[in-house]
Amino acid sequence: MLKKRLISILFCIVFIFISWAQKSFSEPVVIGALWDLSGPEAQIGLCALQAARQAINNINSQGGIDGRPLKLYVADTAGSKKQLLIGAQVLVYQKHVLAILGPIHPELIKPLWNFCSIHQVPLIITCGDKNIFPIAGRSIYWIFSVSPPKSTIMKAIYRAIAKQGFKKAGILIESNKQDEEDSLWLRGYGLQYRIDIMGIKEFSPTDTDMTPQFKTLLSEGAQVVICWARSSKMNYVCQSAISTGATIAISPYTFNSVIPYNLSDLDMISALPPVLAPNLLDSNSTSNVPISLFYSQVKIRIEDVGPFGIMAAGCAWDGINLFTKAALATDYLTRGDIRESLESLKEPYIGVMGTFLPYKQDHCGLEVTSLLSLHWYDGMWHKIMSSINEY
Repeated sequence: MLKKRLISILFCIVFIFISWAQKSFSEPVVIGALWDLSGPEAQIGLCALQAARQAINNINSQGGIDGRPLKLYVADTAGSKKQLLIGAQVLVYQKHVLAILGPIHPELIKPLWNFCSIHQVPLIITCGDKNIFPIAGRSIYWIFSVSPPKSTIMKAIYRAIAKQGFKKAGILIESNKQDEEDSLWLRGYGLQYRIDIMGIKEFSPTDTDMTPQFKTLLSEGAQVVICWARSSKMNYVCQSAISTGATIAISPYTFNSVIPYNLSDLDMISALPPVLAPNLLDSNSTSNVPISLFYSQVKIRIEDVGPFGIMAAGCAWDGINLFTKAALATDYLTRGDIRESLESLKEPYIGVMGTFLPYKQDHCGLEVTSLLSLHWYDGMWHKIMSSINEY
């Protein structure tokens, strides 16, 4: 009798274990996103959502994460810090997401960064040009990014300038506290890429004509002028550049504001993520496969949603795929294990925004050479070809 009872108990234990295991391996792996789905930036948020959903469909069609489907929960931030934090609380404590993607507004990066650091949830940033490396008093432990950071963009712009054959550059920068710091970075990277900085000129936040600054920099020998300013000021910068015949170099984050103007008259250098210039990729580029998959599945066009819409979609796509790569590389699916896996990937993730390999001192890890060196003239982008040694 005792033996039969023990056997029955053992069968019950085995049955319970099998049922638990089946449930565990069938439950979805959940990830959250905080994007604007309403309000003035809703179109950009919807581009991100569309790309994220397609990325997840693609992942799940290939078996998900070790047989478990990936599931996305999205909260509408509506451009509001309050809505952002409410949504974050829901995702973390009700939906139990393993990581968060977002936001759409660069202004919302700081509150979301702080929330995820306090609540110990991996955050993959999907907008803005924040550098994700340690600075005194700022922890990046839980923070990652697939949005090209300022430091990489600056290096990539200098790389493009050097490939174009220019040796002398001027810097035109808006006069505010943040851009004073950026001015130091720009000077330093110029030396790294063997570009002589001929001078630095500032303009005030109220200026609408930068012609005098351009003329001075050109007279000092600048072959190209690196223009570093808020997106809202770039229309005035471009008008002044056209009037002086200056070649300018700008960040891809400011390109959207240039579109309303006659670009055929503008001579411009930039470094763009592959997703913004897919037709200019080399035939042997490792980005061709992800770019082709992205555009065949997401089905959005730059003519319809603009560069910011494309970049939002690209960041969402890459954020989902980077998370999946980290999840597949770890034995345990906890927030801490995902964070550690993101920081210690053995191979880079090749995405549509570039090639990423985060590590302890840089939680973005975007490779400079994965951005395209481009020259805009005659109303279209041209790839900069060079026989000089690679920088």
